[in-house]
Amino acid sequence: MRNVVLIGAGQIGSRHLQALAKSDTPLLITVVDPNEDSLNTAVQRYEQMQPAGEHILRLSQVIPTDQCFNVAILACNAAQRYDVAAQLLAHNQVDHIIFEKVLFQTVQHLTDMQQILARHGTRGWVNCGRRSHPFYQTMMAKHGTAEPVSMRVVGSHFGLTCNAIHFIDLFCALNGDRPLTSLTGDFSGPAVAAKRPGCFETFGELNGSIGDASVSVRCEQHPEQPTVQVQISGQGWCYNIDEIEGAVRYQCDGEPDVELRFEHQMQSDVTQQHIADLLQKGQCRLPKYADSCAQHRHYLHVFIEYFEQQGLSDGVICPIS
Repeated sequence: MRNVVLIGAGQIGSRHLQALAKSDTPLLITVVDPNEDSLNTAVQRYEQMQPAGEHILRLSQVIPTDQCFNVAILACNAAQRYDVAAQLLAHNQVDHIIFEKVLFQTVQHLTDMQQILARHGTRGWVNCGRRSHPFYQTMMAKHGTAEPVSMRVVGSHFGLTCNAIHFIDLFCALNGDRPLTSLTGDFSGPAVAAKRPGCFETFGELNGSIGDASVSVRCEQHPEQPTVQVQISGQGWCYNIDEIEGAVRYQCDGEPDVELRFEHQMQSDVTQQHIADLLQKGQCRLPKYADSCAQHRHYLHVFIEYFEQQGLSDGVICPIS
């Protein structure tokens, strides 16, 4: 039986737990959250899945000690995540950690955690899962990642500050995980309060590059329901993807346009595959911590500058999660 710890039993944490219920490998699952109501809700969602394996589920309101975990999933919020990870690693042996995004709220924590992971021999992964979606995996297999691939995202109300990192990561994956050359922001109007207390959202656009490849991610205020349109183009080919509606148009020079489908994936449908890959292969299709850390440095710098101008940051802490 493999040992997994899930820290954070809120919305995203409970979806990770539902995915773990689908694992074919018997798991000893420890769920940690200081809020008893969150733990109870997570258990109810877990039981809805009618667990596939002979799993054992344990609940705790404190971080365990003196344990050997094959995988840890950190689904607590960004303000807490660094301290939680440091405490977990100080008192336990952990082979792999899957961090939720946005990783942390300070640039210094990115560097410090990289050193902590190395010191403990723990491999880190970040839950920017678009790159692992079968549609994008097929695209990369078809076209390769050696030549420049550009990407433009336009949508509304998808959460620019908390979710644009997903698209930045996909852009990096499409370009062979070469490091970002630049990332800048152009934001419209004042920041608005996010659902999580103490965190903020905004509207506007991120623009970045990797050599000759460019990326832009724009989130608008209207329409008020979430929309996500993604255009990905390489030399002689282009995909126009409506992620919400699932419609795709593929265009390639000298060939008729092709209509394809994009199937949306829920977190409760994918975490178990990442766990299986880590247990069987020692790696998975999520971005490695070091690669995501480099993206997050650019990302946090852009938003810290903006929030400081808005009087919402001291120039160190980025109030996003």
